[in-house]
Amino acid sequence: MRLLSLTGLLLYSCLSSSLYAASNQWLAQLEAPFQQWQALIKTNPHLLLEQLHSMPAEHKNTALKQAQYHLLMSHASGALVLPEQSIQEAQAGLSLVTLDEQPWLYHQLQLSLALALDLDGAPAKGLDAVTQALLWAERHDDANLLVAALMTRGTLLNSLTDYLGAMADLQRAYNLAPQQSDDIARADIAGALALVYEYRGEDNLSLPYFQEAVDYYRQQPASVSLSIYLYGLGRANKNQGNTDTGRAQLQESAKISEQLEDHQGVAYALKEIAGMDLQAQRYTEAERQALEAIQLFRQADNNYMLLDTARLLSSIYLAQQQTERAQTWLQQALQALDPVSMPIQRVELAIQQAKVLAAQGHYQSAFDLLLQSTDEKQAIQNRQSSEQLHQLRSRYELDAQAHQNQILNAQNQLQQTQLQSQQRKNQLLILLFFCATLICTLLLFLFYRQHSHKRALQQLADTDSLTGLLNRRKTLALLQLQADLAKRHGFDFCVALVDLDHFKKINDSLGHQGGDVVLKHFADLCQKTLRHTDIVGRIGGEEFLIALPHTSIDDAAVLMEKLRKRAEDITKMMALTDLQVSISIGLVNNTPPRTAIELLAQADKILYSAKDAGRNRVVVDIPAVA
Repeated sequence: MRLLSLTGLLLYSCLSSSLYAASNQWLAQLEAPFQQWQALIKTNPHLLLEQLHSMPAEHKNTALKQAQYHLLMSHASGALVLPEQSIQEAQAGLSLVTLDEQPWLYHQLQLSLALALDLDGAPAKGLDAVTQALLWAERHDDANLLVAALMTRGTLLNSLTDYLGAMADLQRAYNLAPQQSDDIARADIAGALALVYEYRGEDNLSLPYFQEAVDYYRQQPASVSLSIYLYGLGRANKNQGNTDTGRAQLQESAKISEQLEDHQGVAYALKEIAGMDLQAQRYTEAERQALEAIQLFRQADNNYMLLDTARLLSSIYLAQQQTERAQTWLQQALQALDPVSMPIQRVELAIQQAKVLAAQGHYQSAFDLLLQSTDEKQAIQNRQSSEQLHQLRSRYELDAQAHQNQILNAQNQLQQTQLQSQQRKNQLLILLFFCATLICTLLLFLFYRQHSHKRALQQLADTDSLTGLLNRRKTLALLQLQADLAKRHGFDFCVALVDLDHFKKINDSLGHQGGDVVLKHFADLCQKTLRHTDIVGRIGGEEFLIALPHTSIDDAAVLMEKLRKRAEDITKMMALTDLQVSISIGLVNNTPPRTAIELLAQADKILYSAKDAGRNRVVVDIPAVA
């Protein structure tokens, strides 16, 4: 789930400034006012908007100048958390330029559009354009644009909870970025890396990165950046229990934001301080600051924070046994909820509703709602990527580098031996021949060992150790490849999400070893039932993904029904008397053409329809007729 944090807005402001450094060739085309105005993005975006609105007509008398104007408007709007306005400005700029004639400006507008879509809750829509900008920067050796594109894509992947991909892009950008810069400095990317850890709930790992950014911007004339990084640092310290330090940093962030007339910056800080007051049972202070924050969020139409702050007010009144006011604010939070794009928030509001019901004496209803919400929250969390994949990849890269060093050392030894042999007498030629043969044999042996080790590590990195199926990372990579091919060539492509029904009950009855046996049996059935060209992998505890290239929805439905019936035979295989093994399947196809992320999201939705309908069934997605 996308967690909108004020620290994320800094990525927009620093990227907005950095885009103008994408090429010295393009910078030379900028009019002087544009160069002056873009510097305001990090210092005072409100003033920038005012100056742009009053810009003389002569600065917009060509298509290129108009496109530059729209780009600045998009950046300033994004820095002020006005995503819809930012999107409109970026699209207006794109209508005035082409990739062939103004490639620098075109890619900068695409990056700005992607960031605005991220702020608007649709990060997946900008991924393709950002990747194109990244590839273009690599082909043309444009280091500044490459860093900007890497940072942008890392931000989008972080919002999509692809933390492994986000960390890879941001770490690469961190290594490429200069220590100090007027555009994207290494400290900016340190803040983005901190944000990845914040989204994962690993505040202890985010602290040093936030601190690096704060230390850097205390020495720079960029008050917006300093206020946002102080907010991130204060929030992380608060979550780590360093309440006094966190409060001081949040208060300093609010003060700077107030001086800049950054009302949302003030609201974010006040909301966090109100949460700290609630924990300290300072209810009057918590209520005052939360009410002030929610008023500011209403003015900005920030639904994410309206929901979060309304839920906080519900908790404040609930702590004071004011259940009617707690219920009123909970209803306001529900009005701001988008169930599709905010699944975690939906579960958290349900948990809050259970607390209110319990305070009102409706204990059975509260218990049922809390139990349902807890199960749903666990299911969402189980779908997230595992940190173990990152550790495995790191170990593989270290091992591969070590083997490469061994080969290089052996090659150096061979060269030294050859140089020394030239100084020897003719009678040593035979001895030299045998030495060279021995060294070559050693090199071949080392090469063979490296190749075998690399192949074994690749197998380990791609395979789920329990079932022998593809693991989550490899499955999703193949899904992306096949979805792209299907979209490009127009062939049928179906995706199914499979979940073992009541698996927790199986684990509770048979123990985890018995549950593992069930998973192995099911994996074996998949390999026997599906074709060699199909993709099948385990992407969660009891959740599997099946991709069927060149397969119509009708043929896929028949195949999935066959798999479902065979799964029922696991009960007989294991001689289970009190338990029934069954599966639920959500099946979708690429009509209309969809990206891998869209197919996966729709399959997940259809899978839950199957569960809601009673489980042990195949539910097929039927696209709406245009």
